[in-house]
Amino acid sequence: MVKVAALFTVLSTLALSASAKCLPKPSDAQAKCQTAAKDLQFVVGGVLQPTDIFLDLGQAGQAMATKNPYANQLRKVAGGFTIPLNIAGEYITEKKPSTQVVNSETYKINYQYEVKNGVTFITAVKCHYKEADL
Repeated sequence: MVKVAALFTVLSTLALSASAKCLPKPSDAQAKCQTAAKDLQFVVGGVLQPTDIFLDLGQAGQAMATKNPYANQLRKVAGGFTIPLNIAGEYITEKKPSTQVVNSETYKINYQYEVKNGVTFITAVKCHYKEADL
């Protein structure tokens, strides 16, 4: 009985390690996109403009204080800072809440936004591929 239990344990361990090796690894593009989306979280709450995002001093200061890799792209403007929308490469914008489906065959940064009192605010930054945010 002990030999059977030991054999089962060995076989289970081998099966788990074999299945772990078969799992698909994220592509470099996907990994870069997900890292960029994580690093760009400081723009949530910023104001979406046609080519950039307007940030207040607190948002920009947070990025600078944490040595965010995108902090060096901040540009001082009257009343705050801006950062280009294309800072992390290709991007899309998507109004939320929405039933819109965005199709993308490449990994893109998805700046989600909503309009409140006539002002367009960034509500989320995600990595997007095909029809899903990752």
